[in-house]
Amino acid sequence: MTYETPVDLGNFITALRQADLVDLKWGDRGMLCGNPLPENPKVLTLIVADEADAWIINRAKEAISQGDEEAAYAILAEITQEQCTQH
Repeated sequence: MTYETPVDLGNFITALRQADLVDLKWGDRGMLCGNPLPENPKVLTLIVADEADAWIINRAKEAISQGDEEAAYAILAEITQEQCTQH
């Protein structure tokens, strides 16, 4: 039985902003997004449902890196709206 935990997008955006790299994992696959500029980058590891969610988070991280948090909220809303319509 799976349990869903609501995510505060504001806190999630903050975590994405503070991370130099985001390590996304689903099943036995994964991807890194961000820019490993520092010698010891801050890495945020997330387990996501599938590759589509990983690409959404990748797009949100890119928007945050460009200083566009409004776009990041809109991008992440794709995941939360998708979850709401599945119930």
